[in-house]
Amino acid sequence: SEPEIIDKINTQVREKEKITDDILVKGADNLKVNLANCCSPVLGDEIIGYVTKTSGITVHRTDCQNVKRHDKKRQIEVSWNPKAKEKNYEVKMRIYALDRPGLIFDLTSIFAANNTNITNINAKVKISAATIDIFCTVKDLAQFNKLVANINKIDAVQSVERVIR
Repeated sequence: SEPEIIDKINTQVREKEKITDDILVKGADNLKVNLANCCSPVLGDEIIGYVTKTSGITVHRTDCQNVKRHDKKRQIEVSWNPKAKEKNYEVKMRIYALDRPGLIFDLTSIFAANNTNITNINAKVKISAATIDIFCTVKDLAQFNKLVANINKIDAVQSVERVIR
């Protein structure tokens, strides 16, 4: 009957999608899946998989220059797994600001208020212009974007950008 056929097709489709924690890979089984270090995708980013010669599939943001340079034939469709357990992703942001007393305190207060962990921070000042690199962990793109919006409200902050290596 028709419902049985549809159910069988749906089961076959589900079996072809390999669930590796937070990433679904279409049509591939038992492949190692890694998030690319160059663009550090986080839940909510548009992503594409790249089949490597030795390391399984590396997942990149679709706007990553590294994946754009690689052979398109080795790209594979991937997506975020809606059933994945919540997890944290490391991202790097660069903040440009006018240096002033209390700037770092104001920045770190925003991370604390948003329950976001800072894993590394580096600040350089040149002629009162501060460049601050912050590595932090976020659960998804929405949390990152909220952080950026709140940081942009700080007096002296000129711009905030996500860093892609």
